[in-house]
Amino acid sequence: MLATVLRGELAEQQSIFIMRTFREMRHYISQNQQFVTRNEMELLTAKVVKAIQNMVKPMRTKAMEKAKLILEGEKLRLQELAKINPSVTQDDVDTQEELNEVVYSAIADSSPRLDAIRLVLMEPGEND
Repeated sequence: MLATVLRGELAEQQSIFIMRTFREMRHYISQNQQFVTRNEMELLTAKVVKAIQNMVKPMRTKAMEKAKLILEGEKLRLQELAKINPSVTQDDVDTQEELNEVVYSAIADSSPRLDAIRLVLMEPGEND
């Protein structure tokens, strides 16, 4: 899940949250002991998607902060280097600035995607 792609405490916490959400879905289905209709599954899926979208906001903010720290540092490094090294041109600095904007835009436009939901129906009394 997230912790396999991203490293850190936030990714780990969000992965745990996602697993708990899926566990709640499983409990809901098993407690009702009936076939889950398409409409009910769509409602459950919408709930999961909303929860994931809410989790993405702090992750996006953290990613933007980290990107700015790294990329702005690189831009400043190039600007300082251009002052003492004639092979570093303003075009190099401008290219870095364009790259920065592409990365910032990609982070701002990022959104979660739910690829699959695994539905497991269990008999009453089976272990979770």
